[in-house]
Amino acid sequence: MIDIKMGTIQTPNTVDPARYHHQQTKCLNSTSSVVGYRLAGLSYHNYNNPHLSVFRDKYWGRLIPADQLEPILHSFFSQSQSTVPILESFLHDLNEIISFLLTDEGKAITFIGVSVHLLYDLSTNPPKIGLHLIDFNSCTHSPPTFDTGFLKGLESLRTHLSSVMKILTSESPTQGSFFGGSLDLRFRDEGIENRQLIQKKKIERRIAQQKGNK
Repeated sequence: MIDIKMGTIQTPNTVDPARYHHQQTKCLNSTSSVVGYRLAGLSYHNYNNPHLSVFRDKYWGRLIPADQLEPILHSFFSQSQSTVPILESFLHDLNEIISFLLTDEGKAITFIGVSVHLLYDLSTNPPKIGLHLIDFNSCTHSPPTFDTGFLKGLESLRTHLSSVMKILTSESPTQGSFFGGSLDLRFRDEGIENRQLIQKKKIERRIAQQKGNK
């Protein structure tokens, strides 16, 4: 399962200014501002070797550089060529959502803080798969201002998944996968070091602000 935070508007501007600034800062300092989405969590269970199972949290996702999104998605889907039809299903669903956004009704909705869940389970026959949009609490039907940030994220995700599918059709299962292998150390620690790094950066910013006020 992958939890993907979509769009460039993370919270409505009607909330407390401090909270709004905090949420938008997370957007600006992550892949959300570059491609319109960021990974907010990832869970992968290896049935053949549970020791290679993977869990990553939202703190890990905030630190991923944009050029690593596609390789990470490739690793998530590269455990079996059986994932190719699953990717085809996900791409079909994304096309349906994007088509809706281009209608007058879709253009009148501002999508705020919405997530996409990608889920597949190869342990069942047939495999369980699902693409779900969640977290609609902050969406609005206010003046028809087209939400280009949400559309940008969906189109970027479609591009990345399309590329992954093309790669998988030309390689053997598990080829190139770095889960449990050579993945950058910044993304291998269940989020503990990531939280420490984020906290350290917060402290450093506060110190710099205090020095600037003197």
